[in-house]
Amino acid sequence: MDALGDEREISVFGGNGERRNDLIYNLRQDGENKWLFIAHCDDMTRMDGNDCAYDELRITVKGMFTPSLYNTLDGTIRQADYIHENGNTVIFAPCYPLDSFLYSLALSKEKTEKRVPTTQTKKVAQQIAVPDFVSYVRSEPNALVLDMPEWSRDGERFMPREEILRIDRIVRSELGYPAADGCDVQPWRLSAIEPCEFVWLRYTIESETAVPCMLGYEYADSVRFNGKDIPVAKDGWYVDKEIYTMRLPSLVKGKNELLVRVPVSARISMENLFLLGDFGVETLGAHAKITALPSVITFDALRKQGMPFYGANVTYKIPFTCEAGDLTVTTDYYIGALVSARLDGNDVGKIVLPPYKLQIENVAKGEHMLELTLCGTRGNTFGTLHLTTPKDWKGPDMWYSGNNMWSYEYCLHDMGIMKKPELTLGK
Repeated sequence: MDALGDEREISVFGGNGERRNDLIYNLRQDGENKWLFIAHCDDMTRMDGNDCAYDELRITVKGMFTPSLYNTLDGTIRQADYIHENGNTVIFAPCYPLDSFLYSLALSKEKTEKRVPTTQTKKVAQQIAVPDFVSYVRSEPNALVLDMPEWSRDGERFMPREEILRIDRIVRSELGYPAADGCDVQPWRLSAIEPCEFVWLRYTIESETAVPCMLGYEYADSVRFNGKDIPVAKDGWYVDKEIYTMRLPSLVKGKNELLVRVPVSARISMENLFLLGDFGVETLGAHAKITALPSVITFDALRKQGMPFYGANVTYKIPFTCEAGDLTVTTDYYIGALVSARLDGNDVGKIVLPPYKLQIENVAKGEHMLELTLCGTRGNTFGTLHLTTPKDWKGPDMWYSGNNMWSYEYCLHDMGIMKKPELTLGK
């Protein structure tokens, strides 16, 4: 490697002077100029604890250029910090584990050109208190996944409680229908024939409170709730426009019975139903129940706070008081897609990449409301709720696992802002 050093066009060193071995680059010629793209190639994930590790890269490019950094996330362009040294261009780049860099390298006409890296003056930071518990807003109703009913082919003799896809597999086998596990022809490739077979699904729903609710369903031929027939009338949709909603009578305190007659055919398979409403949900082992809606939440997994199957957005409302200055919001441990921020009703940015900091300039003295919206994921709503072991791939077979990879007990994943955000004010 040392013998070929004169032939090397790009070298990248860390702040400790050692060559970085977790980066790859692409270098392209554009007339007299060049384009350089650098990205990480290691197997780092946000869960390994190193996602906020900081380094000062020293990128050496063979030749004399004036580098400009193209920010591919926000579209801005600025001159990079660099120097010319021994006929090379040395670029200085602050770097976190999820960063990438796109540089335009303009051929330098002035061979003596030299630029000194800029230095930033650190501001004195004042810590701002954040409450342990805060009010919150969900972007859609809470959900109880209805996936383990008693079932019957004739509506009279019911089989014991079973997971819905296993019921579907049994019924399809009895009727000679192709499996719906992704290993056979996809259902939309089959002819649309009016179904003539039906299965009755009976759910016992325990509730600690009387509360209005809705049913989310893909197919429902008839619905009976607490002994009363309910007309199947679509009044909206949940997540997917093919998952319809219909109003049910309010849950009563204690046990509630929901009986749904669903079709099954070569093209139609049985899927989970959803009970929706402004209530809480609690899971324990293979069972779930309705609880009162929590009035406040803390910075921990939402599944522990009445939302084990919830998969949409949650806004944490954080009141604070400060002096005038520049506010820095740090949310460096969350599980979700990203965190979007609003201050006093105005959008101020998004937090998604290390170091998970957002600076809000010129915040006035006084009382404020910071709203941090965690954009959720649907893993606990539509995912593999009974898969006991993680897989490094995704596919239909994950929903049909067996042996030690299956449990009737719910195997849910954490989601939420897991650590109290840090608010600091620089003057």
